[in-house]
Amino acid sequence: MSFSEAFLQWILPFCAGIVLGIFVLYAVYSVKRKKNHIDYMTGLPDFRALLSYLRTRKKGKFVFVLIDIDDFRRFNRESYEKGDQVIHEFAQILQKEFGTLTHIFRYKLGDEFVLVFPVEHYGLIDNKLKT
Repeated sequence: MSFSEAFLQWILPFCAGIVLGIFVLYAVYSVKRKKNHIDYMTGLPDFRALLSYLRTRKKGKFVFVLIDIDDFRRFNRESYEKGDQVIHEFAQILQKEFGTLTHIFRYKLGDEFVLVFPVEHYGLIDNKLKT
């Protein structure tokens, strides 16, 4: 048996094991992320959490506000890291300004966020959004 044949007999199972390990780790990570319903970048509840919240909310009227970062593409054109930073910082601002009055969710994986709050808080939220 030549060196190259012996090497292939050793390296192929080794590589297959590494690939299998990567798939297992990815599957575990995906399940935990989906189970927790938390957006990895912002720490906010994600779209699945929003759907779950809306399904379980039974009483009272509420307001649903969709917020989009205007001209977000310019940050991503600069760099994806810059875009990620803007999304993260914007999420922190939303939590600081509205966290006690609303439920805040990241909508999908874009630059949109959703605020859900009781209709009684509409005046307060409206004033904060205008400033």
